[in-house]
Amino acid sequence: MNGALRRPLLVAALGLALPAAALLSACSSDDDEEAAPTATQAATQAAASAPTSTPTVVPATAATPAAKPGVRSLKAGTATIALDGNATDWASVPGLEVALKPLPKELWGRDVTTAGKPMTATVKVANTATTAYVLVMVPDTFTYNPKNHNASPALAVEWAVDAEAGVAMGALKPDLKKSGGLVDLWHWELDCGPGVLSGGKFPTGNDSKCNLDDEYATITDEREDDKIDSSLTGSWDHTGRAQGPEAPGTWVFEIARPLNTGDPQDAQFTAGSTSRLAIAYWDGNEGRAKDGGWTDTGHVVSAVDADEWIEVTFAK
Repeated sequence: MNGALRRPLLVAALGLALPAAALLSACSSDDDEEAAPTATQAATQAAASAPTSTPTVVPATAATPAAKPGVRSLKAGTATIALDGNATDWASVPGLEVALKPLPKELWGRDVTTAGKPMTATVKVANTATTAYVLVMVPDTFTYNPKNHNASPALAVEWAVDAEAGVAMGALKPDLKKSGGLVDLWHWELDCGPGVLSGGKFPTGNDSKCNLDDEYATITDEREDDKIDSSLTGSWDHTGRAQGPEAPGTWVFEIARPLNTGDPQDAQFTAGSTSRLAIAYWDGNEGRAKDGGWTDTGHVVSAVDADEWIEVTFAK
């Protein structure tokens, strides 16, 4: 990820943030410093660095606990998707309408927050025998600045790796100081233009050109790029782009990844299995930052509590 934005997004991505004192500490730390690894991180880093003579196959993500009444579910469709920022080839895939809500002020440990405006997104998932695809569509005006990704939207897709991982980047309520386990983060700031293929194969999860990063976390202040090859690719567009800035329409984000990556810091998928998903969205037209773009606390999320994960069942 780009160094200038790494720590601010660290505490804001996907759900909940740190109390004020911890927030100041995280934002003021040097981007090159790394916190002492947790037990989970140490294990995954050791696994990533161990030499192998054949490709590693990581078992599918731990079984999801029994669903509570009212938990949202989504069945993946069977489709091969062209990553071009155009959602027409998703027409036959079922979707789920998801409310995106601001972070509750009490979870920030301070009285004032720049809470984002509520929105509604549509989420779809599809897969083949080898590849998973995710589509997120957010109705919002076309606000894009190729020179400043804070003045363009940003997206994060979170998958639970460990069965008890909290929705707040793995952290558990009430104080977010304890981790429930590892989460896989697909974090995208729009440094490349519409229709351009972002991501690809890199030595780590850092996409230094287009900023579609493959990351992991166990707690809100310990978000890191994956330590081995990234395998994410994606493309975006906006349905009103031809009408120019501030045109009404819908943002279209498409991301693809192999079902099984061999990376212990990734959620692993298999046909017929169930995994838990959450999303976060930053509005490039939020307008409360100094440059007019989004603020760290202004993002909106699909889940705040543990029973708000979206349970995705992959097609057989």
